[in-house]
Amino acid sequence: MSNTTIGLLAYADDLALLGNNLDTVKQNCRKLINVAGKCGLKINDKKTEYVIIGRRSREYRQGEFMETDHHKFKRTSHFKYLGSIITQDSDLKMEMDTRILMGNRCYFGLGSMFSSKILSTKLKIQLYMTLIRPVVLYGSETWTLRKVEETRLAVFERKILRRIYGPCIDSETGEWRIRHNDELKNLFQKPDIISEINRRRLMWAGHAWRKEGSFIKAVIKENPTGKRPLGRPRLWDGLEGCNPQEEEDQRNNNIFMIYGAPPPPVHAINRGIGFEGLGTVFAGLMGSGNGTNTFGENVGAIGVTKIGSRRVIQYASALMLIQGVVNKFGAVFIIIPEPIVGGMFCIMFGMIAAFGLSALQYVQLNSSRNLYIIGFSMFFSLVLPKWLIAHPNAIQTGNEILDSVLTVICSTSILVGGLIGCFLDNTIPGTSEERGLIAWGNEMNLTNEPTTGEETSTYDFPVGMNTLRKMKWTYSVPFLPTYRPKKN
Repeated sequence: MSNTTIGLLAYADDLALLGNNLDTVKQNCRKLINVAGKCGLKINDKKTEYVIIGRRSREYRQGEFMETDHHKFKRTSHFKYLGSIITQDSDLKMEMDTRILMGNRCYFGLGSMFSSKILSTKLKIQLYMTLIRPVVLYGSETWTLRKVEETRLAVFERKILRRIYGPCIDSETGEWRIRHNDELKNLFQKPDIISEINRRRLMWAGHAWRKEGSFIKAVIKENPTGKRPLGRPRLWDGLEGCNPQEEEDQRNNNIFMIYGAPPPPVHAINRGIGFEGLGTVFAGLMGSGNGTNTFGENVGAIGVTKIGSRRVIQYASALMLIQGVVNKFGAVFIIIPEPIVGGMFCIMFGMIAAFGLSALQYVQLNSSRNLYIIGFSMFFSLVLPKWLIAHPNAIQTGNEILDSVLTVICSTSILVGGLIGCFLDNTIPGTSEERGLIAWGNEMNLTNEPTTGEETSTYDFPVGMNTLRKMKWTYSVPFLPTYRPKKN
């Protein structure tokens, strides 16, 4: 821009290298490593990551690395620089989630003051304007808001104003009710949060325009050649960066993320469910007395070892076959001391519980609806099985088989909690955002596109993929890796 290129953003020890392509970033990184080495400084590989930013950047996959001068840097989908989050697609959603989350923390931290009858309403408004709103609007001068972001910010502000002003008596029914949006606007008598963002953007633009020799002013005055890409303008476009981060992101939210695999595509989920059913049917035909189904303890094993491989399943299957044929071999596992088994169970079930609780990050935990569903589901799933143990003949339907089935179902804590939670979540009214459906859908973005001959996937067959791709009929089989659903 104006024959000027910025390759380094530096603020104290928070550095970010920029480049139009990966080779430029590597070159700048080598220069930084050499200069830092002369001063006795070293690059921390674990705290340094890189991100590819652009509308047409290749899909992010966990486990990708960039190697430079014996240094290995992990690729990430986003990073935080000077308090603002920059994502690979320059989307504002993650930044908005973070800002509102931090605003909610301030809001709940001041909850006792907002509920106090000693403090005046004017003082409460001043607390909001000086302690909460600046936290939410940090860096808002560069935001490109859509209607959905404006709505979220407005809802956040009205929630606080309703807490400050309190309910009112309806003139028609004579009952207490929350204040309407127009009533809050008339009482507030100040620019709302969206107007404040627009004011800040204009102030920042004027400040940048008045400063002589400013690079930002050069960007505003520049008349770029070519055609602008489709879509609304975004914060960053067409850059690749390397950012040293001081905090590690916690992304162990799903099983596939625990061991670094991409989200499972539709055909892999279909295949897993289908073979689970076939395994159960085969176990019943052989009279083994057990079903072959999803085993929750595997979550703990994967969480501890960070390994989820076909080889593990194959070796485990071979061991089980040997135990079923050679009794002495199975006796080796029986003589394992009970303290060792107990310690293993503590770790394993602890990981299972932590994995289940990690899914709550997608829902709004400040919602009384969600808190009721979570609390009731967890407590009832612990109480009902204990009660059935004390009263084994409590279920009497007149059919012994049905009684046994219901007793087994109601004696399983995980199943009871899941059924109660699913039932309450689908019957108690709540928005999609409140229930976490939007955030979960973004995280579990199931793909349907099969891989090509030049690509490989974790969920493809180990052999025979080229043969399957030659058979057109396999594109219609839902559990094969070549499955291509029909587009409406």
